[in-house]
Amino acid sequence: MIFVDGGTSIDLVQPKEYKDVKVYKGKHTLKAEQKSGYIIFPTVKTMDVDIQGCDTLAFMFP
Repeated sequence: MIFVDGGTSIDLVQPKEYKDVKVYKGKHTLKAEQKSGYIIFPTVKTMDVDIQGCDTLAFMFP
């Protein structure tokens, strides 16, 4: 699942899949959380970004 600014989830992303997420200009927190296939705890990755305009950002999740 992909979350922007702690809000509701944007989308469910399948393994090895690429998703476009559009956000407004400004500072945002991105979070990706593994929903299945983990043993004890899901993998969670967060990243703070500052979008200045038509920026492209790669947010890689294992």
